[in-house]
Amino acid sequence: MYWIDGLPQRSISISHLEGEDVLKIVSVPHTPYLCCLTSTTVHLVEQHSLLPVTYHRRKVESLKQYGFNINIKTKIHRVKSCQLETLKYTNVMVLTDKNCIKIYQIVLSKSKGNDGIFEVNFVDSNDILQNSLPIVSTSNNLGIMDYVKQATKLIMGGGDQVPVENLEHFNNCAIDDEKNNYDINKVRISPYRMFRLTMEIDDYWLKSNSHDLILYNEKPANGGQEDMNNDNNVTSDTLKRMHYIFETINLKTSHAVTVSLKDCPNYPFHEGTRLLYVTFDVSRDQFLILNEKNELWILRYDESKSTFNSKLAFQFNKDHHKDSQSRVHVKFALNSKYSILIVALNNEIHLLKGTTKDHHQFTLLKKFTLKIIPKSITWSPNDEFFITIGQQYFRIFTKFGSCTFSSRYIKNEVDQIHHHSSEAQVEVSDWLTPKSIIVSDNSLFLYIQTQERLYEVTLLTSIVKSDLFINSRYISLINGTNKFLQFPLPTSFLPVIRQLETYHHPHHITHVGNLVCKRNSYNQLSISYGNHLAVLTPFSSRNVIEEPMPRLQQTNQALWLNFNSHFTTPFNIIDHFWFEDYLVLINRVSMFEEDNDDKNDDETELIVDEIIVLNTTHTRFAIGGEPVDFDTDLILWRHNFGNWFQSVELMHKPKNDSGSLVIQSNDKKVIILELSLNKHHGRSSSSTDLQQQQQQQEDAKDYKIFVGLNRTIHINNINSKIPLDEVTRLSLIKESHMLFHLNSGELYFLKHKLAQVGNQKNIMHEMVKIADCVESFELSEFHLGDEIVEYLCIRSGEAQVLVYDLDNGTNHLIILKDKRIVDDVMFYPFRVHQRQLSLIGIETASVAKGNYVLLWNNILYQHILYKFVESELRSMGDEDGDEDLKHTYSRYKGFPSFDHNLEILLYEQLTTNNDCTMKLLLRNLVSLIQLSPNGDSIFINCLRKIEIDYWSVFFNVLNTTPHEYMKKLITNENVELCYRFLIVYLNYKKEDGEFQSSLDSNDRNIILAIITMLDKYHKWEWCFEIMTLATAFAETTKRSLTAADMRKRVLHLYRKFIRNSQEFSNLYELDMPVSNIKTKIRQEFERNRYVKNIDITNVLYMKGQMEFQELVNFWKQQCHVLNYFDEQTSKDVPKSDFVSGFLKGN
Repeated sequence: MYWIDGLPQRSISISHLEGEDVLKIVSVPHTPYLCCLTSTTVHLVEQHSLLPVTYHRRKVESLKQYGFNINIKTKIHRVKSCQLETLKYTNVMVLTDKNCIKIYQIVLSKSKGNDGIFEVNFVDSNDILQNSLPIVSTSNNLGIMDYVKQATKLIMGGGDQVPVENLEHFNNCAIDDEKNNYDINKVRISPYRMFRLTMEIDDYWLKSNSHDLILYNEKPANGGQEDMNNDNNVTSDTLKRMHYIFETINLKTSHAVTVSLKDCPNYPFHEGTRLLYVTFDVSRDQFLILNEKNELWILRYDESKSTFNSKLAFQFNKDHHKDSQSRVHVKFALNSKYSILIVALNNEIHLLKGTTKDHHQFTLLKKFTLKIIPKSITWSPNDEFFITIGQQYFRIFTKFGSCTFSSRYIKNEVDQIHHHSSEAQVEVSDWLTPKSIIVSDNSLFLYIQTQERLYEVTLLTSIVKSDLFINSRYISLINGTNKFLQFPLPTSFLPVIRQLETYHHPHHITHVGNLVCKRNSYNQLSISYGNHLAVLTPFSSRNVIEEPMPRLQQTNQALWLNFNSHFTTPFNIIDHFWFEDYLVLINRVSMFEEDNDDKNDDETELIVDEIIVLNTTHTRFAIGGEPVDFDTDLILWRHNFGNWFQSVELMHKPKNDSGSLVIQSNDKKVIILELSLNKHHGRSSSSTDLQQQQQQQEDAKDYKIFVGLNRTIHINNINSKIPLDEVTRLSLIKESHMLFHLNSGELYFLKHKLAQVGNQKNIMHEMVKIADCVESFELSEFHLGDEIVEYLCIRSGEAQVLVYDLDNGTNHLIILKDKRIVDDVMFYPFRVHQRQLSLIGIETASVAKGNYVLLWNNILYQHILYKFVESELRSMGDEDGDEDLKHTYSRYKGFPSFDHNLEILLYEQLTTNNDCTMKLLLRNLVSLIQLSPNGDSIFINCLRKIEIDYWSVFFNVLNTTPHEYMKKLITNENVELCYRFLIVYLNYKKEDGEFQSSLDSNDRNIILAIITMLDKYHKWEWCFEIMTLATAFAETTKRSLTAADMRKRVLHLYRKFIRNSQEFSNLYELDMPVSNIKTKIRQEFERNRYVKNIDITNVLYMKGQMEFQELVNFWKQQCHVLNYFDEQTSKDVPKSDFVSGFLKGN
């Protein structure tokens, strides 16, 4: 998953490049440049510094003859190399308003060496044979002198790499500076060719790894242009004259082929339906079209017939055309890695998945609705997430449609703080309202274009099958204080991150390297990509979630160790795993096999994955200052099975220091390798000879790790049930059951059962589909009482947790499959905390201070243990006795968060609909809570959270009243609970409502009893705190803006005075009827009846509320109250002399 990681790192002004507005910005693939297009100029901007490096401005004569620039597109190259080479040259195509295509050539000059990627073309057909180096090749020629130099470095024990990189050591400053800084290479952009086209162009594309330019025109023949300009008045005659022309031009030979949709034999062109959207799938060389009938068609060009082969791929609902006068806004976005097509019809987003091998058919994966119609939808180069841009905001979605970031929430918060200053709003949140967004080639940066500026924003990425995060400079994990613990990337990887590319081609194996980060049980981190590998010494983080017990002394100062290879052939590490403190590498290499045909002496390139085991145990002690060699001499075992791997997973068995490496190969086999630190693991010796046992122990001392083949399973027979070619992850459960995760997001569970047939037991297989649109999953176990239960945490749009009990080969406990755990759409779980059984998620938070905004990622928790308890309580009926409740309590009481989860479940049940089933579950839940010694604490904590409307339900289930419950607490002499419940009860009494009343004599007696109990146990500090309870009748300061709101508040205050008039008489021992008190209250309110100024009435109301609080809390003396009745009690005739009048007036 991906999140915005803080504020923009840098930005430049693009409002007037060379005095012109920027029309469009595109990324030039396999180069470190962005291309900015204006009406007359093409600019190149370096991505990592956002510095303009060069530009080309067209002359006035060229503008008059060929027109002004209106659009730009780049040439797509599918590079297969993992050695981080960039293109030597590439092309961009600019479309003008006079239907001309101007081709620019971009030539890159490398500062060091002459390495780069060139195109190799076939002479006769001009087809591109190669546009990259082999996957494990190097562009440097290796001669005799090169070997001599390498041998000299090895003999001298040197080299230009330092194995231990202490980032704080001054000896490494030169190395750090060299890696952190980089040179901006020379680049040149120049016009290459100009094509003047005879037809108008509605859209154009460039085929990948080809010189073909594809043009599209939908204008009708023989007139009808006026009707086409008005979308609502397209006549049937106009539709019949539309030909929908597709033209392919070879830019090298200028050979052109024109095809009309009218000539397509299978497409129902005669029905006269207009095309709403046309796009070209560059990855599969096919057209995707959507017509007015909401039919999605696929068109593929057949060279032998010079026409299209068409096929209906999907039929959408026809609800979008109920209003014929409204235009349907259509957007397409293609994902080549997972074969996902996004179709946006107005504000409805459809995620479609290609079903057949050739992807002639699509099925609906998911459908959701946005609040506004998106202006654009963009996939990332690695096809793991996509971005939608609305009228003002942008959102980031995972590949299966789960939103991880929305700029709307941050923009609203900034606007509320800076509502008085429009300039401050623009300065702080300009990047939150983009015009367009470009994702970098490494999928770690966003380049956000606004009206005025271009921003670079860093992305935070969660590592697949790991609890780590990575951005452009740090590897992060979460500690126990809900904060990110960050480690700087090794300096050797900073250039790798800058040059990293994540493009994918569906017709080739993933040749490019994968950036992989892992952590082992000794708190060591590792990172690998291609020929680069680094290991971190153990770090001290005792607050890290689920951290195991440290097996050695750890330190806060961690050092990176760089891997040095002595081989001439570079590595291509696509994955790696930690087995204890040994490192297991998956290295992808190319091998060449001679053809058996005698007439053909060519060699066939084979892709093979090999397993390499490194002895990295000594890296734990590198912090001690001793010299540590981390190189290819540490290889203990290296083997390949003659094929490449679709998925590899290491299943740990910590009890016996062993593990299983589960491999799914491309020939539909599952290979299980056993890794063990004990040579005789899994073998029981029948010999009792003591000398033989001692000899075995002595032999075992010569070995460090043991690797053996457990078994090979052929799974070709299940290929009819699930497409094995689309499996991205295979996990083994209890060494017999399997989990298959497909690239379409489907998760399947293959169960093995023993069926009794007569006297024989046969193995039966059952394939169960667990869920759709699964981003990833984690498999682990937890202790449930005396049982060990394996659970499955699924990360998808709706967080799910599945629990299986597979002791008997059956899943008799499956819960939460179709029920949402997380109700907040902004909570995205990525891990399960095993000890607490809680989901851990992340969200983006922001706060604006002054003229700037702070942006960071928060860690959230969502408890799920109460879901397990709820599942068992639902299965209980009226006839079930206390034994079942006691059994449930004994199973879950060992969890540290058990009481808190009971509190969550009680709150959920009290605030839901109280049908018969819910009432039974609530009664069972209350009985279960009463079994806990902290039951009263759970009840009081829940009362603090629920609204007063649910108090009656709560006490009805307990079969008691608030007063009786408080007396029970007093009887038990639980001082703390009495104090907490009193606070809750006073809050309950002060709530606004027609039926609520203030404290009565019974309440006062209970308060006095609690104070007496506090005095008895010498809790005098609590006695002082309890005096603050009188503030329960205080009211939060509020200002009314309208007379109607003020009138409502004044009437409410007046009723409170009238209801408490009897209490006033009793408290202050007033020797007068209660009716006199009510009359005086009415007089005081009538005194200000005709005050109309809203500011004055707010002040008067505040004084009245303060007076009520002082009266009801007995903060006044009797003389203060009698001052209101001076006119009634005074019998003296007032004097009318000057002095008396003067004193009275003052």
